[in-house]
Amino acid sequence: MGIETAPADLRQELEREVRGKVLQLRVEYTASGPHPKALGALLENSARTFFVLFRAVLRLRGRVPPREPAELVQGAAQVVGFDAGAFDWVLARLAGRKVPDLTQFDPVAERYLAAIERLATFVDEM
Repeated sequence: MGIETAPADLRQELEREVRGKVLQLRVEYTASGPHPKALGALLENSARTFFVLFRAVLRLRGRVPPREPAELVQGAAQVVGFDAGAFDWVLARLAGRKVPDLTQFDPVAERYLAAIERLATFVDEM
């Protein structure tokens, strides 16, 4: 006897996860926004979590999620409708490339947060 999971149940769990992670990101953004190093660490550390959620969205939409983070972001951006460029800084940082230091409440972080907010809206509407 196998275990079956309905797509509706997966979508509901995804919605719960996204909402919780978005709330956590907002709180941490407010706390780290005035501290550029902490803000950069927040983006870098949270990205991995959101990559997992991007994979789930793509699977629910019948797509095979790419393994490479940059391709994953592009695929999720196409499906969800966010600006993939919002992840350029964090993708470069995760790849070990030199990136400019962030400033207080840096626009890079604001674009990232806006993309994640779009993810939450998309999942709510699925």
